Amino acid sequence: MKVVISGYYGFDNAGDEAVLTAMLAQLHRLHPGVRPVVLSSRPEKTARRHRVDAIPRLSPGAVARVLRGADLFISGGGTLLQDATGWGSVPYYGGLMLWARRLGVPVFVYAQGIGPLRRPALRRLAGRALAGAAAVTVRDRASAAAAQELGVPAERLAVTADPVFGLAPGPAEIGARFPGPALRACGPGREEAAARWLAALPPGPLIGVSLRPWPGSATGQRPRGGDSIPDGLSLAERVAALLKSRLVGCEARVLPLPLYPSQDGPLLERLVAALGPYAVAWPEEVSPADLSPWDWLELFGRLDLCLTMRLHGLIFAACAGVPFVALGDDPKLAGHVVELGLPQDPFLVPGLDGPEATDRVAAAVAALWHQRAAWGPTVAAGAARLAQRARATARYALAAAKGAAA
Repeated sequence: MKVVISGYYGFDNAGDEAVLTAMLAQLHRLHPGVRPVVLSSRPEKTARRHRVDAIPRLSPGAVARVLRGADLFISGGGTLLQDATGWGSVPYYGGLMLWARRLGVPVFVYAQGIGPLRRPALRRLAGRALAGAAAVTVRDRASAAAAQELGVPAERLAVTADPVFGLAPGPAEIGARFPGPALRACGPGREEAAARWLAALPPGPLIGVSLRPWPGSATGQRPRGGDSIPDGLSLAERVAALLKSRLVGCEARVLPLPLYPSQDGPLLERLVAALGPYAVAWPEEVSPADLSPWDWLELFGRLDLCLTMRLHGLIFAACAGVPFVALGDDPKLAGHVVELGLPQDPFLVPGLDGPEATDRVAAAVAALWHQRAAWGPTVAAGAARLAQRARATARYALAAAKGAAA
């Protein structure tokens, strides 16, 4: 069975690479004979990392060739049909879905997040693309509501979960730490250095921090309303200031988590510089871009608390049973706090503008820090529930494939 998979792959975004890893694992588990072909920005790296066939995502000729004779086209994972990052995502991902349908290939939407979609023309295009899909699965209830608004009928729509939850430990392992060291994906000659670094992490408490720039900014500052946030400090400096005031008392260190190194790296470098001896720096010989999802899970499993602006920072923490504070207004963060069955206070701090936001983050950190041992099993249990939903998505996908009924 030939399955063509489209998504944001080959860009060294740990969350999207984990989505692909989880999808492939579940498809192979249910159908060992499946032959995936992945559209990637760097096909050679994707092929080597995931042991699949891969082609250039922007080559119309290559895409046309692999679509011919395919049994299924998967538009896979992440938030692909949205216009928050610009106008280009919907024409690209939606256009691929429509192209596959014109060639007679069934389309399956794999646990996506839908929206936001503010531009009317892009809403119409996304609706057309989704309407042509054999089945649409979404990762949360907010995305299900958005899909229905775009015209997807209830009988072809299902709420599952982000594929990465499928990597979570099973029920018998809830609360258990991942065995270490398990850093395996750094490439030839680097595994030993990475394992030594993990083994040498400070023995005391660790707080992981995943920051991302505001849309349209490389500095972590909001572009609207001027060129700086209201108190004149960058996001990294504000987070560093609030953590510094608490690190001495709890004897903790901060570990930066560059889940998308090309975007997050400069912001986290500022955080490390501001924290000085309170931060744990990544060694030069260990590249975050080379770590596998299992490596990230191992790393998150060493944390006591996580502050994250990225969704997959939240998901990795949840899978490892680590309490987290989700930072910012991104609706997918709020949606996943709900999906995990957790209270928004203290797990979510929306609105990072203004000095009062620093007080809210500080209060959330203090509340979770003192109750982290009690909250850990609750977080892990929520992730385990979503893991069952995530693993069901592959069954829906295979059922949508050409000739599946036969």
